[in-house]
Amino acid sequence: MQVRNIPMSEIVPSALNPRKTFDQEALEELAQSIKENGLVQPITLRKLGNKKDSKYEIVCGERRFRASQIIGADSIQAIVKELNDKQAFACMIIENLQRKDIDPMEEAQALKYLYNKGAVSVKEIAKMLGKSQSFVVNRIQLNNIIPEFVAFLREGVLNLVHLQVISNLRKDQQKMLLELRFQ
Repeated sequence: MQVRNIPMSEIVPSALNPRKTFDQEALEELAQSIKENGLVQPITLRKLGNKKDSKYEIVCGERRFRASQIIGADSIQAIVKELNDKQAFACMIIENLQRKDIDPMEEAQALKYLYNKGAVSVKEIAKMLGKSQSFVVNRIQLNNIIPEFVAFLREGVLNLVHLQVISNLRKDQQKMLLELRFQ
């Protein structure tokens, strides 16, 4: 695979990216690092469409892309791969899950999407990620949590273990627990 310099104007973020939140302060720090040291690792892109003027979509490295935008880079080092939606999404999930700071709810949504829309089995997802099948099932199960409990997780009131237990309850039972315990 060859590393190429791709103009920033020809690159678009992917709507499939499981990471939806980006810490602005961390992006500023990464931008400063890139400015001083250069890009340590190229981003991964895929071509959208077959036309000459088609854009490139980010598969891996949106944080590096955003940080490079901050410093006003005209182009960025990238590897361009031929990937379909399923392959691209799997790459995005794998890269994000290898990071320790991904939001567990974003992770849960990504795994559910891969399982449902990507038509990938729990066993295949577990193998791709190097995780157990029970890990994958438990993460997908988190999608059953009502928003109030998700907020408690993000505020630090509850932890992931609490949410895992709560996710086994029906939504009406979760609402009852919320009223009894947290009101």
